[in-house]
This record gives sequence, C-alpha cells and structure tokens, in this order.
Amino acid sequence: MHTLNPILERASAVIFDMDGVLADTEPVYEQALGFVLARRNAAVSSIEYAALVGWTNEATWRWVVERFGLAESPEQLFAESEPVLMRALSVGIVAAPGAIELVATLHSRGIPQAVGSSATRRVVETVLAGLGLADAFSAVVSGDDVRRGKPDPAIFLEAARRLGVATSATVVIEDSLPGLRAGRLAGMTTVGVRSRYTANIELPADLVVESLTELLHPREMSPG
Repeated sequence: MHTLNPILERASAVIFDMDGVLADTEPVYEQALGFVLARRNAAVSSIEYAALVGWTNEATWRWVVERFGLAESPEQLFAESEPVLMRALSVGIVAAPGAIELVATLHSRGIPQAVGSSATRRVVETVLAGLGLADAFSAVVSGDDVRRGKPDPAIFLEAARRLGVATSATVVIEDSLPGLRAGRLAGMTTVGVRSRYTANIELPADLVVESLTELLHPREMSPG
C-alpha cells in the first residue's frame, strides 16, 4: 500500500494526460511522423519534435504541411500515419513508471479520476486497454470531444464537468507545456512530469516530478 503526495491527498479529483504520463507512447508518435516524412525525403529534428509534444493531431499535421510546404492536407497526412501508429500500439504499450500503482492508490482512496488527452478517441481507447486501465476512469475526454485542443483548457474543463467536481479542487498531471498551460487556464493545480522532451526546460507547474513514482510513498507498517 502507498500514501499520496499531499497535493493529491487534498484533491477532489485527478485528471491524467495519457501520452507520456500514463504510457510511454511519445516515441510511437514520433515514429509515425517520421514514416510519413521519410516518404517525402524530409525529417524533423529532435528539438522540433519536442516542441510538438502535447499538440492535437490537427495542429501537428498542420505544422508539418506548413513546415515542408506539402500539397496534402493535415487530414490526409494523419490518415497515412494512422496505420503505422496503430500497428506500433498493438505490439505492446509500456506503462510509465508508477502509473498503474498511482491509479490503483487513488481508486482505493475514493478519489475520482479522468483522462484528458489530445489523442483521438480510437488511440485513447487502444492505449488504455493495452495498459489494463480501460475501466479505471470515471471520465475519458479525447481530442475528438472538444473543438479546441491544448493549451486551450477545454479538455480539462470537460473532464471536470463529467466528474462533477470544481476545477479549483482538481489536480492535472501533465508532461507537456501545452498541457500544463491548459491546466492552469482551467484553474486547476498542476503536476508536471519530466520526460526526455522536457529535460532541460522549466515546466510551469505547481509541482514537478521526474516520474509518477515520486507521488507515491510506502505506507509505514505499525509495529506488532
């Protein structure tokens, strides 16, 4: 059993981003993007890709079209990348360190949980099922469910609405700059999880951790 970091202990609800927070899926997205660009003799640098983390599919592929002057639409490029993405996800999804334990601990404490992800509904459902967390959340909001993606707070506001909780009593756990800005704009407490993409930048969060395991502490056993 575990105890929780005080920020989570005081929360009325917790909203998780998915990619990079619950699952180590960002390399899969980078692979799918690289596949599409390689067919056009193009590539993005690691710095460029890091800046795209947390964006919606539409925003990412619109940037790609503009960056490389491509004739295809963002929708066409995403459709081309999706089979690659889904094949990679079907091979195996790796949970982020501490993710499964944190979700289980929050559940045991009766703290409502939601997912607020920029990914499509199909991807969100695939990843959560692969993690064994398909039924772990009281609400799941995907990029398909809102008109504006992060850093707009719409995803998190909708998740809080579905949970029936006040935004001021809600904690958002995110790994990207757009996601953390969205959480702040929603009036929520923010926890930033560092990743390979944010190792050297300041995260605008109320608390910054290296992994979700830092939010959990072993429960001390009483003597006897």
